[in-house]
Formats: sequence, C-alpha cells, structure tokens
Amino acid sequence: MRKVNAEDKPDFISMYCGLVKQPAKWIREHFEYDVHASLEKYYTCHCLAITGIKDFQVRNEFCIQSTAERLLPNAKSIEAHRPPNLTHVLRSTDGEAKILSAKKLYQKLGKLPLDEELLNITNDWCDRILF
Repeated sequence: MRKVNAEDKPDFISMYCGLVKQPAKWIREHFEYDVHASLEKYYTCHCLAITGIKDFQVRNEFCIQSTAERLLPNAKSIEAHRPPNLTHVLRSTDGEAKILSAKKLYQKLGKLPLDEELLNITNDWCDRILF
C-alpha cells in the first residue's frame, strides 16, 4: 500500500522482484469506493444474497439475514442464505476449502454440476418474486 499511495501516484506498481505489475490506480480507486453508501442508495429492488460457508473469497457474514437487511435498508425485500458446503464457484465440497489449494479445488469442482441447494434456493426465490 505504501507503493500504491506514493506521492507521485503511479498508475502501476511492480511487485515480486519486478515480475508482476499491479494497477495501482485501480487499487486506489477500489479502496476509495464506499460500497455501503451505494448499497443503501441504489438498491431498491428485491434482493437475494447467497454466499457459501466454504467460500473463502467472500465473507459469508454479509449473508446473515439481519446483516443483509441492515446493508440494504431500501430493498423491497431481502433474503439471505449461507449453504454450508457451497464454494465460490457455486459447487459443493465435502472437504475443507483452503485458499492455498484453490486452483486444484476449483479445477476439480469445475467439472461438477452447480450446487443443488443453490439451484433450489434460486428457483424458489424466483417463483415467489416473479410469479
């Protein structure tokens, strides 16, 4: 972050001994964006929030019903779910999901069908909201 926020405001920074270029301008803009204000201001529709317990890329605490309602106070309705075995790639795993073995796990899970509980939640929600 020291390189990203340097006085000369670089567009890119070099990391890992110069082997990787990172978009410093994008990182600065990303951290300046107020997500909570946007959620409160712009989301006035029906919302379905689903994040799996085994999704290590997204904090599933946001999909606790009371938290989702607080984050989206102007939504027509909000329904939140946290399926216990769901991963970031919308497939289930019985094993432990670890960030260090993500590539191997995702390659394995990519060959499996979408999580059945996810599909049931989505279908039920669409039936209630749309019909």
